Amino acid sequence: MTFPSLLKNIADLRNKYSPHEICIEAASSGHAAIQTLRQYISSVIDLKPNGSKFERLSAATPSLEAGSVLFPMSAPWLAEFRNEIISFPHTKHDEAVDCLSYAVNRYLMDGPTYHEILSGWAKAASMM
Repeated sequence: MTFPSLLKNIADLRNKYSPHEICIEAASSGHAAIQTLRQYISSVIDLKPNGSKFERLSAATPSLEAGSVLFPMSAPWLAEFRNEIISFPHTKHDEAVDCLSYAVNRYLMDGPTYHEILSGWAKAASMM
């Protein structure tokens, strides 16, 4: 994929899904994409790879096994996503593995705990 095509794909996905942030792996063409997009979009987050894809997925596995990650019962993308995860590392494409491991590691392991979120809500409700 050419760099202009990469930027167009990111812009198209942003327009389609309106995410709160856009996370891009800070490796290879990701560096240039991050620098370029930050000129126009403030919510671009650079994800720094920590270990191999296998190591990142291994770090996320306990959260997945504990049922901390919920998936829809049906979605147009679900079968392909599931097959890619199950087939890893013996699959041609592994982008879903990267997305899943980064999401779990960023939002479940590094983010606030469930208790912290509930405490924040309780504090906000008491101020009303």
